[in-house]
Amino acid sequence: MDGATFDRLTRHGIGRSRRDFVRVLICLVMGVTLAPLRKARAQSEGMVVLGGACTGTEDCQQVTMGWCPSEAICDDNGFSADGPLTCCTYGCCQSDADCCGDMRCAPAYEHGPRCMLPPFPTRSAGQICATNSDCFYWPGCEAACVNQQCRCQGQWARPLVEPPEISYIPDSDAVLAVAEAVAGLEVSGNLYDLYRSMHPDAQAIIPREAVIGWYENEFTHFGQLAPRAIKVRFISWTWEVTGKTYPDTAEVALRQQLPDGTIVRDEVRLVKDQDGNWCWFFGRTRAFVEEQIARFPEQAEGNVGPSSGKPCESSQDCDQIWGPSQCAEGLLDGRMQMVCLRDPGGACQSTDD
Repeated sequence: MDGATFDRLTRHGIGRSRRDFVRVLICLVMGVTLAPLRKARAQSEGMVVLGGACTGTEDCQQVTMGWCPSEAICDDNGFSADGPLTCCTYGCCQSDADCCGDMRCAPAYEHGPRCMLPPFPTRSAGQICATNSDCFYWPGCEAACVNQQCRCQGQWARPLVEPPEISYIPDSDAVLAVAEAVAGLEVSGNLYDLYRSMHPDAQAIIPREAVIGWYENEFTHFGQLAPRAIKVRFISWTWEVTGKTYPDTAEVALRQQLPDGTIVRDEVRLVKDQDGNWCWFFGRTRAFVEEQIARFPEQAEGNVGPSSGKPCESSQDCDQIWGPSQCAEGLLDGRMQMVCLRDPGGACQSTDD
């Protein structure tokens, strides 16, 4: 455009000089540029972060993880401890608690972790696997399950160098399996093994009789379907019974369907013991634990009945602490006589039991 044409347009249009026209153009351009910014600002006015309690989606802060958008809505994030409504997403995530419903935060190197419904790959290089689908892709490696271990395959494959302390199974998978195992022990009534799977810190202050006594008298879900482990997050948690804090606690969300169709939601918190095993805790308050210890006092060794493999006259004579036991004919000291024997399914310490 020549100068004469520019001046003519400015005079007939909006002003008398090029300076006026330039100012208007700047305003127009700024208006067009700021429109999406205003919209983005309006969308991000919510102050509640993912996992925080909300009443509507407008409460939720809209965030971008790296370059990956993660639209936040007000919904159920799967953890009943967080309340019925929390800010969650179906997009990119950092933990299971960020995802809505039963979705979990799954690894996806192309776009970063995203909320997905299982099953999905969870095994990294060097970890145990059953099929190729267990192994997720990582840059420069075509994942495959070889001899039950995830390895790189193809032309870009490099010799596998395992980290010195790599876990055979990811903690996120291990805790889900342990939570379901503990729940299975509960509903099956295997109370001896249930107590054994309790964290040593809990066993140190809670006698076996208190735990077994509470389950036998208060637990109402024996014989029902065991709860399913839905998702997990790792948190710092303080066990109120002792006041001790465990910085690497696995909080697992559970779902149990009762015979009438009712869905029961709960969480179990697991902490590793000195051997690296995930263990549970009995009781969430000191008052509750002290009440059970008072209700079901620990029995002195001299007050229990004959242990398994010892002579008896009736089943009432036999010690039931370690599991169901009855007085039956068995081999003792080379001859058949009436002895205490474990019922099928009960815990035992030797073949003589």
